[in-house]
Amino acid sequence: MPTIIFIHGNQITPADAKSEGLMMYRRVISHGCDAPRIRFVIFSWPSAKVGGLLYDVREKAARTEPAGFHLAWLLDQMSPETQITLVGLASERGSPPAACICSPAEAWADRSS
Repeated sequence: MPTIIFIHGNQITPADAKSEGLMMYRRVISHGCDAPRIRFVIFSWPSAKVGGLLYDVREKAARTEPAGFHLAWLLDQMSPETQITLVGLASERGSPPAACICSPAEAWADRSS
């Protein structure tokens, strides 16, 4: 089954992550009632604003790499035949963990060759 993984950006509360993910899901499914079934995953990471700007930046820098590894682990659990689409929303507030999985994702992609 095709899988879409939605990853929210920085300074998003868990409730907002769910809301944004559901909004994206509704957009995706509204574009074709004849489309095949999909699996839609909302991947949330601890990105709510903490402290002042400098503290927030440092804290998020420490959080995105572990969150990226969790995302890479999730991808690794899926069959290599599964069609996967990553949708990451970033803003001026920072990038989601999808930006941190380059090396693990490349290693994951190489295992199917």
